[in-house]
Amino acid sequence: MDLEEVEKIRKQFQNNLWPRFIQKITINGLRGWVGNEIEFQYPVVAIVGENGTGKSTLLKSLACAYVGEKTKTFNPSDFFIETQWDKIEGVRIDFSIKQGNKTLNCVLSKKNQRWNLPDNRPKNNVYIQEISSTLPL
Repeated sequence: MDLEEVEKIRKQFQNNLWPRFIQKITINGLRGWVGNEIEFQYPVVAIVGENGTGKSTLLKSLACAYVGEKTKTFNPSDFFIETQWDKIEGVRIDFSIKQGNKTLNCVLSKKNQRWNLPDNRPKNNVYIQEISSTLPL
């Protein structure tokens, strides 16, 4: 992405022309997340950090915000599999999603060994290209 493209996105965003993006996510009860909230004040962001800091958990949670239009719909059970070592219970993932002039709030939660997925998740294509164990040269 070059500076010209970044400037184009910035102008679209400032003029309220960016159609939809996740404004905020709160993750509670999942892999060490305890009500942590992350706000995205721009529709394009970079997520960086050391190994084990929760980048993958964040990205996988974000992927679950949408119902796929032409792509697969990702659900938390696709990513967060319960094992005898990793009990996934009492999880809540809250999203605030900007769509035009409106903000949609939806919640994914897991109680009693069952994920509750709301019917109001917006449609959007989600693509995942996971790169694991990358190390600096």
